[in-house]
This record gives sequence, structure tokens and C-alpha cells, in this order.
Amino acid sequence: MASFSVVAQDTNTDEVLQTVSDFYQNTNAYAITMKYNVYKNDNEIKPVESYNGVYLKKNKYSKLQLLNSEVIQVVNTQLIIDHTNKAISYNKTLGETQVVNTLDFKNYLKFYKTICVEEDQEKMVLHLQLKNNKTPIPYYKVILHIDQKEHFVTKQELFFSSKLPFESSDGKKEWGNAKLCIEMELQKSVNQEVLQISDYVTPNPNGHKQLTGKYKNYQLVDLTK
Repeated sequence: MASFSVVAQDTNTDEVLQTVSDFYQNTNAYAITMKYNVYKNDNEIKPVESYNGVYLKKNKYSKLQLLNSEVIQVVNTQLIIDHTNKAISYNKTLGETQVVNTLDFKNYLKFYKTICVEEDQEKMVLHLQLKNNKTPIPYYKVILHIDQKEHFVTKQELFFSSKLPFESSDGKKEWGNAKLCIEMELQKSVNQEVLQISDYVTPNPNGHKQLTGKYKNYQLVDLTK
């Protein structure tokens, strides 16, 4: 079993997170398979819900598949595909958002402070806590497990700021101090075909956007209007 040591307070964890962010930003192609486990309380070992996701990146193209939806980004154009409701949202993105998401590790530097660091030769574990509890972010604490050699994240533990409702075995509502764990497995190759925006949305003769191919029967929501 690996033996962890607590790192001194002067460890520059900002540099660690910047290095991790640089890895994801500067690596041209990779795929991440993700397993999501939701726990009703953060001290429980059996999840109440589990589901899988996949994130793909190839140059300027990226796609997140999660549950029955997809988020596709090509340069500054974003598509959100809702297969349940057969709808596609089309939008233009304007640089960084102010929301910390589970793959944008550089943004953690803005909102979190380091409270503890553990490491051995293979792995570093960063314990981060929200700088300001009034910041509208759903997680008050984050634990990142980082591969020391390749500088990618292998696991995230996200602790919710507010209690969440769950349904008990007898159908009653129960509230818990929930935790979300995301196990992440990296593959440095992308075999899946990379599509373009035109494979989903094209202009019609009148200059308006329309859906194409297998998405013709979906509803298009143009958020650029």
C-alpha cells in the first residue's frame, strides 16, 4: 500500500493546478472515460446513483457525452443535444465562463484555496476549500487525485454546499450532505470520427439555420438570436 506524506504549507499548489490545466489544454487529442458515483452523505461508501460519461478532444473539437445528452464544442460554437426531448441548442461561446466545471481545473485557482496536500511518488492529492462561502458554486470542498508523472486527474471528489433531497426506500424525501465522485481514465488517442457543426446544422435557402441528417426531426433552439 502506498504511503502518503503531508506536503509543507509553502508547496505551490497553484503551479500544480496550472500544470494540470496545461496538460488538458495543450494535448491535442485524448479521451476520458468517466464514472460518476453519487453518495447521499459524504461519509457513505455505497453510492445511491451511478452513471458513465465520455469526454473527447481532438484539436479544436470536443464532445462530452453524459446520460442522454451531448455537449459539442467546435472553436467558438457550442451545441447541446438533448436526446430525451429531441432538441438541439445552438450558441456562440465568448471565452471563459465564471462557472467551475469538472474539467476546467484552471478555474479552481480563482475560487478555491488549498487546505491540505498529500503525495507519494505516483500520486498527489489536493484538498481544496471554497475561499468565499457566498460564491454561487455548488461544491464547498473539492479533492483532486493527480497522477504525478503525466499530470492528469484520476479522480475528483466534490462535496455539495447545500443538502440535496433523496428518496428513501419507503418513498419519503430525505436530505443528505451529498458527495459526487468522478473516476477518470485517460486514453491518449481518439478513434471516434470527428464531426463538424455542418454535420448538425446548416443554413437553408433563406439563410436560417436548419438541422440536418439524423437530427432533422429534432427541435432547433437558436440562442444567438
